[in-house]
Amino acid sequence: MHKKDLVPLEELDEETQKILAAPIVKLAQIDPLRVEAIAPVALLGKVTLGATAEVLPEAPVGGVHAAKVTVVDRVVDAASGTL
Repeated sequence: MHKKDLVPLEELDEETQKILAAPIVKLAQIDPLRVEAIAPVALLGKVTLGATAEVLPEAPVGGVHAAKVTVVDRVVDAASGTL
């Protein structure tokens, strides 16, 4: 893993850093970028394994990234009309 594949999410509070005697930052791995999407129930049966899509994450990741569906959850949330 390279530095460019990581994005800082948050820095631990000062008190924790004093106890550990080091600056601590929570990092997110962005390569590979794993995305969990919530879709309208109208897409039930239309989102299939291996399907491709484009993901447009917000900052700090940004850009347009190619994606491939690796898991499809068939559970519908009736309250929100999503899966």
